[in-house]
Amino acid sequence: MGFKKILVAIARSPEADRVFETALTLARQEGANLYVFHCLGVGPVTLGPGADLYGEGAVNSAQVQQEVIKKEMEDVEKWLHEYRKQARGLGIPAQFEYQIGDAGWWIREIASRWGADLVVVGRHGRSSLAEFFLGSVSNHVLHHVKCSVLVVQGEAESGIENRESLS
Repeated sequence: MGFKKILVAIARSPEADRVFETALTLARQEGANLYVFHCLGVGPVTLGPGADLYGEGAVNSAQVQQEVIKKEMEDVEKWLHEYRKQARGLGIPAQFEYQIGDAGWWIREIASRWGADLVVVGRHGRSSLAEFFLGSVSNHVLHHVKCSVLVVQGEAESGIENRESLS
């Protein structure tokens, strides 16, 4: 295979440790560098019950959201630091980064900028219908990065196609 630069994109989900462990194992086997990435998704600013015609409620809501984002960034930095520490403890050169925005776009950007030859991502195991409507970061990555991609399958959601017949 010859992977020397492995980008592992992890979400704050139950699959995160498994996705990271997969990338870590590959990095150790290949003697590769590891780049750990997480993307914070930011929803629209919501106007709470204090919203008014003069915009004071909007300003307050935006300030609250900024505080939430700042706290989230601090938590993510600590979380990613632990992954980097674990890799370095095994002698694997590792760095981390986080961004705010669209995860698929950022993964493609970092893979290109860093020159990754493998991207490891997780897949949440959504039902086909949910994935159709919600999209999929792993699907986006598969179709838009210019290097190899390893998708670590998550647990399947219980959906119609996953249920056993009751008869």
